[in-house]
Parts: sequence; structure tokens; C-alpha cells
Amino acid sequence: MFSLVVFAAISMLLMFAARVPIVANSINEFLGLPQTAKPDTPDRTTHLIFLLFCYSSPLVLAMWVSLLNSIYLRWKKYQNLSNDRDEADSPFA
Repeated sequence: MFSLVVFAAISMLLMFAARVPIVANSINEFLGLPQTAKPDTPDRTTHLIFLLFCYSSPLVLAMWVSLLNSIYLRWKKYQNLSNDRDEADSPFA
């Protein structure tokens, strides 16, 4: 499950990187394709979104793992409480 999340994040980063004109031109140049971005109009919006995603993704991943861990611990605590109640209700205890 964790590797699936990591591969999805890497794929999303590659998708955002391919939308940055400079990176797209570098990839197209490597593959021998014509350039898509015009050098006259520097639009840095996609580049800024890509950088923000790169900087914030570790924090979002840490928050997600922390949330899953707290849910798991609460579920384990509930399971332990229910097991204790079952033992106390037994007439042979």
C-alpha cells in the first residue's frame, strides 16, 4: 500500500514536471520531438505549482501516515477493551 502511494506521488510529480515548459522542451529535445513552449511568453505558473507540490508533499504524506496511525491505534485500543469485557462476562473467570 505504501509503495502504491509513493509511485502515485512520483507519477503526479512527473505529470506536473512535464507541464513545465522548460522541462517539456528538454524532454522533447531528448526524444527528438519539436519544442512546444514559446520562449517569448515565460509563464511560471505551472513551475510554481510544481515547486509547491514538491515542497508540500512530504508534509502531506506525514500527515496522512499520522492520521492512519492514530486510527489504527484507536481501533487496537477498542479491540483490547472489547476483549477485556468478554473475559469479565465469563462465568468461569
